[in-house]
Amino acid sequence: MKAKKKAWIVIIVLAVIGFCVGFYFGYKGEKDKQEQTNTQTRTQEKEIRAQGEMKDGELVDYTKNNMLELGKYKGRTVTVTPTETEVYQAILLEAEDWKKKVADGERVEKGDWISLDYEGYVDDQPSDDLSESGAVIQVGARNLFNAAFERGLMGLKLGETYNLNVTFAEDDADPDVAGKTITFSVEVNAKFNDAYAKKMSKNKYPNVKAYYEYAKAKEEKENREGIGDTVWEDLLKECNVKKYPEGSRKQAYKDQKRSYQVFAKVSGQSYEEFIGALGQTDEDIQSSADDQVKARMTAKTIAIKEGLALSDADYERFLLAFLEPEEEEDKTLKAMEKRYLEEQSCYPRDDMLIELVKEYLGKNSKMK
Repeated sequence: MKAKKKAWIVIIVLAVIGFCVGFYFGYKGEKDKQEQTNTQTRTQEKEIRAQGEMKDGELVDYTKNNMLELGKYKGRTVTVTPTETEVYQAILLEAEDWKKKVADGERVEKGDWISLDYEGYVDDQPSDDLSESGAVIQVGARNLFNAAFERGLMGLKLGETYNLNVTFAEDDADPDVAGKTITFSVEVNAKFNDAYAKKMSKNKYPNVKAYYEYAKAKEEKENREGIGDTVWEDLLKECNVKKYPEGSRKQAYKDQKRSYQVFAKVSGQSYEEFIGALGQTDEDIQSSADDQVKARMTAKTIAIKEGLALSDADYERFLLAFLEPEEEEDKTLKAMEKRYLEEQSCYPRDDMLIELVKEYLGKNSKMK
């Protein structure tokens, strides 16, 4: 009798255990299923919201909802060695501030490297093919058009506008100018020669060649340090926004306009006067705002694909670098974020995420 009782007790215990185990796994399965449903719902809600307005700091893969076509962003090759023209462009930009400090530094001489703007007129009509801004040449080396054009540059004073009449040969390769006398409106912006090299380097570099090598090394160093920015700019050209988050597009326009209004106030101008002086229109500002939204969409998408997260330390670091607060200004994260929101945009975390993505792209690119 006792044995039967024990057997029944064992059966009952096993039944209870079985029921509990079944209940647990059934409950767990339902819970997991519910959690999966909740996750899917949150993802769907995030994607739906992203189509209307992006949330600052929230990551969304915009390729999944077919709003963005993403270009190749990893393993890109970037040329960091500057060309001769790029080096002289940098030198001449600096030389503009030295024209009054160098003896005979304000008039063009044969052998000078110069930066100039010119516009040519064919049959009294301006020609895009004969016009350029910031062209770099060495006077007398026949880098531009013909010898007559470069002879006409000699003796011109920097910063003043002149008209040069240049006759082209009958057999010139360009049929539009062959045998014609073309009028060029010319302004020389800056010049560079041995005297400038000595003055600008405080006699450290005695001639153009020595200063050029110094400037080339400096430009290459800056190119290496800025590789992330270069990759980012090239990448954005390859990305295509198929649909903008409309709410974010409108907000970006408001932010851009507010930023211009801040600068206008500082310069003592109205908003209309300020953008007019810059040669900008409301359409240009909307275009710039669209570019900013595109950049944020691209950064968010890459961050999700690569598992990148903007830490508070990185957020503070990038804000500090962007705002460059004065010594006496409050540099706490809260103060800098408040200033960014007031002066720049409503998306401080998204904008600093862009900087994080730039760093990532730079580290994952090749240099040549």
